[in-house]
Amino acid sequence: MAKFLPWEYVGIPATAVRVATGPTPNPKKMTGSRLGAILGLNKWKSPFEAWCEICRVAEQPFTGNKFTEAGNAIEPKLIEWCRENVSPYVYSPEEYFGVKDAKQHTGYDFYDSPMFGGMWDAVVLDAPLGKGSLIGIVEAKTSQRPQDWIDGVPQSYAVQGLEYAFMSGVDRVFVPVAFLKPEDYDNPETFECTDTNTFLYEMTIDEPIWEGLTIADAMDYAEDWWNAHVVVNVSPEFSETKDKGILAVLRKNVIEKNDDIEALAAEALALENEIAVIREKSDLTALEKSLDGLKKQIKSAMIPLFTDTDDVVSTAGWKVKRSVTVKVDKGALEQDGLLEKYSTSEPSYTLTKEK
Repeated sequence: MAKFLPWEYVGIPATAVRVATGPTPNPKKMTGSRLGAILGLNKWKSPFEAWCEICRVAEQPFTGNKFTEAGNAIEPKLIEWCRENVSPYVYSPEEYFGVKDAKQHTGYDFYDSPMFGGMWDAVVLDAPLGKGSLIGIVEAKTSQRPQDWIDGVPQSYAVQGLEYAFMSGVDRVFVPVAFLKPEDYDNPETFECTDTNTFLYEMTIDEPIWEGLTIADAMDYAEDWWNAHVVVNVSPEFSETKDKGILAVLRKNVIEKNDDIEALAAEALALENEIAVIREKSDLTALEKSLDGLKKQIKSAMIPLFTDTDDVVSTAGWKVKRSVTVKVDKGALEQDGLLEKYSTSEPSYTLTKEK
């Protein structure tokens, strides 16, 4: 659950949201997968969903499945395969940083940038650990769709490795990919990398990756996107269809802590004042009063149309629903001495603005 409630905000598109004014407190970084989403390359995540995650507004719960489980089981095997097919000086994070430091290394983020971050799968050195210098990044993948790799590494995956290479100051990315059969997902721990099921792709940071631009250009775009959406807390536009999942989460969000009450109160007062100005300028109150009068006339005209068996009557685009309310004669109960006996009390709360 997010700490802020999303509001549609006057002055921005109706298909965008804004959360409490001012910069986002402690935003998440643009990792490889989020960068792909921001660039429109991630078919599983939109720029709007990436913004929701970065600004800590909402996030779809992560649920593991056979694909993620297979990836976790086979990734170490792909790193070992790279030691045989790329360089003997390929090292996992645990080997490169040390087991303890790898788990605690800047909160599972290998970079100091305030905007960009993430974790690579392995690195390539030019000599043994402790003596060699970093020369490349390894981004290991599993897939059951070799057709997606005919023209090279899919863009959403390429962006991940290239971002980490660019931030690490190296120009090469190695992408070992294991192509799995359906039965491999049942027992991924028994999978063995061979010349027929595992292939290697290489990329450099200078090659075009996004609309003919390099990873450096793509990250410049992402920085502008960050300033336009994260810094000012206004989302990119969303789609009711493409963003259906994250919108469902977003619309269910509640405030979890009370330590944001002052900020929320200030935001509510500002919104109320702005709405009051718009209401006055547009004479909205008079329009609402006229509409209310028309609705009452329509309702009165439609009530005679009910028969004894009708619950709903519709005409001319309007509908009246009939319901029966059971009322209690409090006077009679009090006279019989039963009102106090069968009365209960419970607190209610009304929010009003101080004068």
